[in-house]
Parts: sequence; structure tokens; C-alpha cells
Amino acid sequence: MNTVLPISWWGSIAYFQELAAHQYIELEIWEHFPKQTHRNRLQYVTPQGLQSLTLPVVKSNGSKTLVKDIELVDDKHGRMKSWRAIVSAYASSPFFDHYETELSELFLNPKSNLVEHNAEITRFLLNTWGFKTELIQNTSFSGAETLETDFYALENRLKNYTQVQFSPEQPFYPNVSTLDLLCCMGPLGRNVLLP
Repeated sequence: MNTVLPISWWGSIAYFQELAAHQYIELEIWEHFPKQTHRNRLQYVTPQGLQSLTLPVVKSNGSKTLVKDIELVDDKHGRMKSWRAIVSAYASSPFFDHYETELSELFLNPKSNLVEHNAEITRFLLNTWGFKTELIQNTSFSGAETLETDFYALENRLKNYTQVQFSPEQPFYPNVSTLDLLCCMGPLGRNVLLP
């Protein structure tokens, strides 16, 4: 039986540790889309501390819309605003310049479907860090317990790494989006994700 995980937009480090620990991951696409989750949110580090970005989505059936049917809002201005926030936060990070072309494409020209967009990002990260995990979309609702896991709350098993320091008083943020790990550690981020 495959491990089932929800989709995630630039999933947290704990989410990606779980994902990378398996050969096959079944992505849950038949659940009703829950609001205010990592499915369309990411946390990143800024001079003001930890901030969140939300990817605007269209729920054609309101609260009963299945994840597989969630479309992204066609808002070029909003995508550019989000991209500028990421550039502002990570332009001085060691690996931002190396991945800037791919990142700008993922932020500014996303797939129109949330599942497809998140899978594209996840595959990009898996390939970058050399993980062979295969993503499979499930064919019916699994009801898996891991879907209720708040991966942003899992901090106890995470390794420290060097984040962008905006001030000497800035704390280390242990379980932010994998976007932070990618920009700060590049290919060495793989070592943070291994048990």
C-alpha cells in the first residue's frame, strides 16, 4: 500500500521529508478542498519574520469542490506581486540566482490546475535533490490520516541549516517552505531532508 499525502504548494520541510522517504506517494486529489492549508499556502522568511503567501484558487462547487477540480485564479498582477515578494526575500540567498529562471517560471506561468501545478513543483524539487519518489494521483478518496497532519507544525525532527540572516537577532525558522531550503542550500538541501 502506498503512502497517501495531500498535495502541497512548495510543501514544508517536514512534508518533503515524508514525501522523500518513500518510493511511491499517492497524492490525494478526491478530498474536498480544505481552506487555509499548505495545499495553496507557503511560509517563507522575510526581514519581518515568517510570512505566508497564498495562491488564489477558484472553487467551482464552493466548499464541496474536490481538490482535483481546483483551478488557479488567472491573475497575472497577483502572481507578479507574489514573485516580487519571493525575490525580495531570497535574492541575497546563496542559490537564488542558480534557480531564478525555474522559480520565475513556476511562479509567473503556473499550470491552470492546482494539482498539476503543485505536482510540477514537487517533481522539480525531487529532481533537484535527486530523490526517486514517484507521484501517483489516487483514483478515489483514501481517508488517510496523514491528510489531517499539519506539516508546518512538525518541527521536532528537523535539522538546522543556514538561512538568510536579515538581522543578528533573527531566529532560525525550522519548518518553512522547501522554497527556503532550495534558495539557501541548493543541492545540499537533500542532506537536510534525509533522516
